[in-house]
Amino acid sequence: MRFNTVTKKSVLVVSIIGLVVLLAINMLFPTIFYSVMEPHLIKQVKSVVSSNALRLSYIWRNNLILHQIRLSEALKDLVVRYYGDGDGGEREDIKEELLTFLPTIKSGRVTTGILSGQSDIASNYGYIVSTHHIMMFTSEGDFFYNGEAEKAARVLAGSDWYKSFDMTVFDNENEFFEYIPVIEDKDDPGFRIACKVDSFQAGGVTCFGVDAVDFEEILAQFDEFSEFGIDDYKIICNDKTIYSNLGERSRINIEEYPAYMSQGGQYEPMVWTEGDQVNIEALCTYVRENYRVALNIPKSTLLAPYEDAFQYFQLFLGAIALILIVAFCVTLKGMLNRLVRLDREMDRIRSGDYNVTLSDKSGDELGSLANTFNMMLQKIKEDMKNEERMQYSLMVSAIDPHYIYNTLNTITALAELSRNEDVVTVNKALIATLKDRLKMKNYKTFDTVRAEREALEQYMCIQRFLCHYEIFYTFSVPDEDLDMQIPKNIIQPLVENSIKHGILCNEDEAGEPKRGVIEVFVWRRDSQICIEISDNGAGIARDTLDRFFGSAREESAGYENDMEHIGVYNVRMRLKYLYQEAFQFLVESVIGQGTTVRITIPTGGNGKMDTDGGTG
Repeated sequence: MRFNTVTKKSVLVVSIIGLVVLLAINMLFPTIFYSVMEPHLIKQVKSVVSSNALRLSYIWRNNLILHQIRLSEALKDLVVRYYGDGDGGEREDIKEELLTFLPTIKSGRVTTGILSGQSDIASNYGYIVSTHHIMMFTSEGDFFYNGEAEKAARVLAGSDWYKSFDMTVFDNENEFFEYIPVIEDKDDPGFRIACKVDSFQAGGVTCFGVDAVDFEEILAQFDEFSEFGIDDYKIICNDKTIYSNLGERSRINIEEYPAYMSQGGQYEPMVWTEGDQVNIEALCTYVRENYRVALNIPKSTLLAPYEDAFQYFQLFLGAIALILIVAFCVTLKGMLNRLVRLDREMDRIRSGDYNVTLSDKSGDELGSLANTFNMMLQKIKEDMKNEERMQYSLMVSAIDPHYIYNTLNTITALAELSRNEDVVTVNKALIATLKDRLKMKNYKTFDTVRAEREALEQYMCIQRFLCHYEIFYTFSVPDEDLDMQIPKNIIQPLVENSIKHGILCNEDEAGEPKRGVIEVFVWRRDSQICIEISDNGAGIARDTLDRFFGSAREESAGYENDMEHIGVYNVRMRLKYLYQEAFQFLVESVIGQGTTVRITIPTGGNGKMDTDGGTG
């Protein structure tokens, strides 16, 4: 399909723009939606994290019994007696009494009715279910626990943590308090325990109280995170990872968290946004225990619940865009048909038929364009007539027959005097001048200042032989302006005018010719080119100035019967043709002192014709 009409191109452009805008909105809408909804979305997650921290705190509130054990003098007495000098039977009695301080606590279970003892069903009724095995081991190598805690005690005692734990470094001056990493039963991977360990002294024995919680019951408190699609969370204590849901794949890096993340109060989630990741940390226990939960949530996870809404929105936008494009194209068709009519009339002009008039009485831009078209067409017709006159003037002034006649006579005279070198010089100058003038055959309207200067130098070379008067001639132009484009052959006619009507007519009081001086200056000034031709000739009377250089209200009035001044007329007409009113042609003259002509034209080929004769 070729989009070679304005209508097709407009429909194509509108369709492409609509598609690009639609795609841009679809791509940017989630980002824009998130930037607007971010506080609300994060607030939702913060409320879930705060609730999670509260439930974890509720589970660990039973570790207060460790604090009670640590402060119990009765328990310490039993430990001292156990490691005293009593016999084996007495020690068993003391152990039985000591185990009464180490219970198994089951929270959140229904104790009556048909649900009695069923923790899984009880949890569905909103109970926070947890099992706490209170145990104790000592620096003497003994482990104390009740029967229900046997499995938990075995898992702890067989763990790498317990085996590598140095119990001898703790005393009253150096106590131990810590939540330790989650320990998994090597024989039963489905069973894991989370432990808090607290130390105290009993006589010379270091004792370590342990609160071992079934970790699956702790993990159940994170189920709500799964509902939000959050799968990357950690339990940490004193910057040590207790549990990581994703292990090594976790994107949570506590070391990179800003300091304020760990300064929130209990159950107060702190938020840090980095790129497209949202990090949240909350304190679950007292600050002394420093048990925390940390989460990493991609923004895409926060936006996941709204994906269906995004799709519906995209479909809605697509429908709206399609309706708008169709409506726009229908509306545009009527306006573009008027452009088609304008194009059709312009085709007639291209084919050579200038008898065209475009009728459009509307007051909008297209109506104004039609009126401008009619005005331009009328101006073209007038310019065609002016161009015919201009071409005639250019042909008349291109080569002056008298100038050639006199030059050839001079060459003959020089040859008769055997001044062969001068003959060659004049002949070469004439050839160069003719060659330069013949360029006009190809309508080369513009040329460089350098070329004009060279042509003028050839002309002056001949004039020095033709004229018996002494003429001092200079052409000044900055080097950087030598390649500027100026209308061709506008300086030479004015120099010729200075010689004929200025230098040759200038005599002193004794009737002797004065030494002639002609100075040409060309320079660039901002966006204009300035050309100045000065002579010290006889000057021009005021009435003559007004006649030949005055107002342009009737350009040809002063030249109809004066062909000697056709060169000046030709220059002015060509400048007017090329630049309309965008040029200046000023003449200043003082009788007996000389004349200065200043021409100012735009730079950059702003004329009607460029250097190749085409429209500029």
